[in-house]
Amino acid sequence: MVSRPQGRLRARLPRPDAGAGGGARTTAGQGQDLAHQPRLPVPEGLFVGGGFYGPDPGALQRFRAAIDDDTAGRQIQAIVRTLRRRGYEVGSHETLSSAPRGYAPDHPRIDLLKMKDLFAGRRFAPAAWLASAKARGRIDRVITDTAPLVKWLRQHVTV
Repeated sequence: MVSRPQGRLRARLPRPDAGAGGGARTTAGQGQDLAHQPRLPVPEGLFVGGGFYGPDPGALQRFRAAIDDDTAGRQIQAIVRTLRRRGYEVGSHETLSSAPRGYAPDHPRIDLLKMKDLFAGRRFAPAAWLASAKARGRIDRVITDTAPLVKWLRQHVTV
């Protein structure tokens, strides 16, 4: 796996529980990754997705401020809705049980505000096509479909 912090390449070891994987990752801040990434935890199959995880406090604050903003918030809400309608898994590695400090519990996008990070992707069960030319087309489709999410995150969260 390769990360590109401030224009330099460096190797990055995957988390022990993450399985084998690879992809293009941009380290947007200390501890924050923004990526499109195929992950292959054997024997569960393949997960392909885009998003960010592990934000530093400043990135989390920018993420929530963008969700709270009327224009940017409606954009991410529409992106998430479209991805879910297309059958993508959309979620967070960590979600608060109540509204974050400073936000009303009845906020129109409270479900997104409770998220500490955001990803969208698709899981593919182990199958023979994973070792065939068909895999590239399916992976490319997920990357294309999740591109609006990654673009929104780059625009509103990364520095």
